[in-house]
Amino acid sequence: VLRNSMIPVVTYLGQDLGALMSGAMISETIFNVHGIGYLTYQSILKGEGNLVVSIVTLLMLIFVVCNLLVDMNPLRVSRGREQEMTEMNETNPSTVLPGQERYVAPLDETPLKAVDSMDESAPASNMWADAWRTLRKNPLFIISGLLIVFIVIVALFPALFTKQNPNYCTLDNSLEPASSGHPFGFDLQGCDVYSRVVYGTRTSLSVGVFATLLVVLLGTLIGAIAGFFGGWVDAVLSRLTDIFLAL
Repeated sequence: VLRNSMIPVVTYLGQDLGALMSGAMISETIFNVHGIGYLTYQSILKGEGNLVVSIVTLLMLIFVVCNLLVDMNPLRVSRGREQEMTEMNETNPSTVLPGQERYVAPLDETPLKAVDSMDESAPASNMWADAWRTLRKNPLFIISGLLIVFIVIVALFPALFTKQNPNYCTLDNSLEPASSGHPFGFDLQGCDVYSRVVYGTRTSLSVGVFATLLVVLLGTLIGAIAGFFGGWVDAVLSRLTDIFLAL
């Protein structure tokens, strides 16, 4: 039991290592812990590009090696061994304990017929209709949907939310606090922060949408190739994917 229960634990730790390494920079900086995350943050601030590249390369190699070890998890039972154990149980009845014999009850003695029965008088439905009936009753879905619609409206029609020109900057307003018509104040160059946030929503939304579409297309293509060929092709593509996840 312990062997089987450790398989998902080891797999999760290997896959979550990238998040742990990226979170180390934040936690070590906040709590002033002089670790590799703190060193990375200080190197970025000082502009030490060579050191940053070296640290990222080291972390990437650690992440790739850990995921390789997870894929080679010795806790997993190989397919051949699993098939061998199944055949042994079927051919050698002595390995089956009393009460473990396979038994299939007649259909009339089980409630499966009533459970699996279908109401043919009900109107036809599909997967999208079933999903909509479930989601529309979920408050989190309603709130999230309204927020997404609001962000899309801001991105498409920024002039409805601000009358300020985001490109108009004057040093006379440098680092001025919030005031009437400028709720977020001004930045170092004297630009209105609120108008730049509103007009920048379009760029941020476009980058997120196109990046997601690109990831879905490439991920589907790479996954299909790896699943179709398997073997060393699957291993190589998995390691390449680990490198991008580490970055």
